[in-house]
Amino acid sequence: MSSRSNGQSISGRFGAIVIIALFQIVALGEIKETHAKSPVWKIQKGANRIYLMGSVHLLKKEDYPLPEPLEKAFADSQKLVEEVNLDELDDPATQQMILAKGLNKDNKTLRQVLSADTYELARKQMETMGLELKEFERFKPWLLDLTLTALSLEKLGFEPRYGIDKYFFDKAKQERKEILSLETVEYQLSRFDGMSAKMQEALLLQSLKEIDTLGKEFAEILRAWRGGDTEVLESTLLENFKEFPEVYSQLVVERNGNWMPRIESFLQQKDNYLVVVGAGHLLGKEGLLALLKTKGYSVEQL
Repeated sequence: MSSRSNGQSISGRFGAIVIIALFQIVALGEIKETHAKSPVWKIQKGANRIYLMGSVHLLKKEDYPLPEPLEKAFADSQKLVEEVNLDELDDPATQQMILAKGLNKDNKTLRQVLSADTYELARKQMETMGLELKEFERFKPWLLDLTLTALSLEKLGFEPRYGIDKYFFDKAKQERKEILSLETVEYQLSRFDGMSAKMQEALLLQSLKEIDTLGKEFAEILRAWRGGDTEVLESTLLENFKEFPEVYSQLVVERNGNWMPRIESFLQQKDNYLVVVGAGHLLGKEGLLALLKTKGYSVEQL
């Protein structure tokens, strides 16, 4: 496969490739029940309020309709805020940006940068998917990792076009609500590309070992998400970050810190805002919910 055809394939699936990053490194236990809550919180200080929604970036058509509190939060908001502008994903410049960051430029191949064991495991996994690893030889390990996970989830029927972000993005357009973004696609890509070579291979190896159980694990995350079960979501989504503190810092902590001033500024406005970000960003001691509570805001799960 040529660099050009690789780029076309990647950009076509970019929404799936980039935004599933938080789900690809979790190890899940059994989920026995869901709670009578939802994955949306009302954040308030005085008369001003915003809504903060934990998103699942890939869903199936049959996952709709959504829980009622999500629709009510959208209806009560005049503006929508998401991680990135989803229209940017369809921009031809995005394809070039992925190629610029995700492909090795020094003629090194995956066979050269990966250990023999990791390379052989990747080759076998690609083979089971009807692909040949040699077609992806110029990929950096982080891009191969995200691509494999995205392809696997798409094969199971999970698609970004049914994700929460896409659903509310399109709905806001239809209703002519203003749409804002917290960061750029280029910045998201830089989070992955900035990882050390050792960390990139470690994440790829873990994904390869767990890819056969990915469908079950992802379905369990959805069950906990739909019921607003923060305890289960926190234990599953964040548990394995303990083994990857570098990843947690770059993908979650740093970005949460960047977003907080923006989120607080929304609370100074008269309009209500619906802020939709990956569910993993809300959880834990360094999650957005904890940070907002520390700042003295009222945080109510709906």
